[in-house]
Amino acid sequence: MKKLLLLGAFFVSAPFFAQVGIGTVTPHDKSALEIVSSEKGFLMPRMSTAQRTAIFPTADATSAGMRVYDTTTKTFWYYDGSQWVEDAKNASEPWFDGTTSLAATASSDSIYFPKGLMSIGTTVNDAKFHASATKAEADARRAMVGIETHWQSNNPNKFDSWNGFALMPTLPNPLNGFQPSNEPFIGYGPQTKSFTIQQFIDGPFGDIKETRMVFMPTGEAGIGYSASTLFGVTYPTSPKAALRVTNGTKTYDILNLDYDKTTVVKVDRTGNVGIGIATPLRKLHVSEAMRLQPQAAAPASGSLGDLYVNTDGKLYFHNGTAWKEVSLL
Repeated sequence: MKKLLLLGAFFVSAPFFAQVGIGTVTPHDKSALEIVSSEKGFLMPRMSTAQRTAIFPTADATSAGMRVYDTTTKTFWYYDGSQWVEDAKNASEPWFDGTTSLAATASSDSIYFPKGLMSIGTTVNDAKFHASATKAEADARRAMVGIETHWQSNNPNKFDSWNGFALMPTLPNPLNGFQPSNEPFIGYGPQTKSFTIQQFIDGPFGDIKETRMVFMPTGEAGIGYSASTLFGVTYPTSPKAALRVTNGTKTYDILNLDYDKTTVVKVDRTGNVGIGIATPLRKLHVSEAMRLQPQAAAPASGSLGDLYVNTDGKLYFHNGTAWKEVSLL
């Protein structure tokens, strides 16, 4: 009976104080209620999901901020005035945030953290980061992964400039923003800078960055291309060719083009070129026949060692001064 009287006295007297303190006589002046204890915790209302959702059959904006503990989901929930919102779970459990966040079938707007991994739009977690989009999202241009990308302010479907990296399901079009097809597209920028793919390797004084691929804003591309490095910082320089393939290790061949497991063109690490042969033994080694396109007249200029075939069926060789017919007898 004494406890009931004390509790009743508390509720009767509480409205007359600016702040209420439980376990303290000096509640914080910014709080309406402060509870202080080093032995006990605060236990808010606990109920099942069915009980929680039954509280508001219709939206009630005046109840925004209400909090309960859901014994079904084992999480805290708060009411935002129109719907219940689940608090984030602890770091070792999945977390859903989106239009559907009650079950492990996350909506396309949900974020899922399964113990150190991150998935967006899916519960599949086969990588550190996995982003997924539906066809409808791709059609609505909501399937892009962008880092520091900038869009035109007057047209959200067109790039104004790129300050980072973007992955998109559709090709950008300078006229209408996007092509109607869903062809994958990778963009980088800004458009005045080069784009490099680099590898960090162990060096005697720390990591060394080596450029494996470089794409220049003027159109040149380099593969296996090692740019200049100073104090561990790599500065891409132009490959000075539309495509330049560099073999810096001297261990593997420079180029090997195969068709159905058969070598078509081979450039080995010594510079020998093979056509139709996997092991070229000369600077140019051709398997089967080689054809020189017949010419109606001798080339205007020639140098020692040049060959050509005339339309009269004769083979000519340049001796450094003039073209001479080669006797085939």
